[in-house]
Amino acid sequence: MDEPTKQALEAEFPGWEVWHGIDGRWHARLKGATPPVIVSDDHLDGLSEEIIRAISKIDERAWAEIRKSSSA
Repeated sequence: MDEPTKQALEAEFPGWEVWHGIDGRWHARLKGATPPVIVSDDHLDGLSEEIIRAISKIDERAWAEIRKSSSA
């Protein structure tokens, strides 16, 4: 399987912004999250796993609200 792209990750995880940092690592943040939710990894496939891990820690109701506000 090919490594995912930045665009594919942002499409798979609406509300998340993905970027390649000057440190050479990939980062993602959940837009509008308070406190901030930011994950990073050396590779996009690892970043995908980190996003899934972060989502699993967010209360389902809060996640629904975040998704709704990020699509506005």
